[in-house]
Amino acid sequence: MKTTPEEIPDWMCAPTYRDALVFYNSNNAITATLNICLSCEYMAIQEFQQVNADIKVYKYFRNFFKKIGHKVES
Repeated sequence: MKTTPEEIPDWMCAPTYRDALVFYNSNNAITATLNICLSCEYMAIQEFQQVNADIKVYKYFRNFFKKIGHKVES
């Protein structure tokens, strides 16, 4: 996520968040969520708060989810 966005996907579809990362603090309380649509390569932390990321980041997330056994749509 710390990569400088060089090639930001620009699709015209509406994102369907099938994947997400949830962040917890030391008390196991949710502090943030990152909703991810790997189909249209779009991420948001809240409704209408898009996270701009390079296309490489989505490839990384696809591989990460697959590696931990999470089924990812192709």
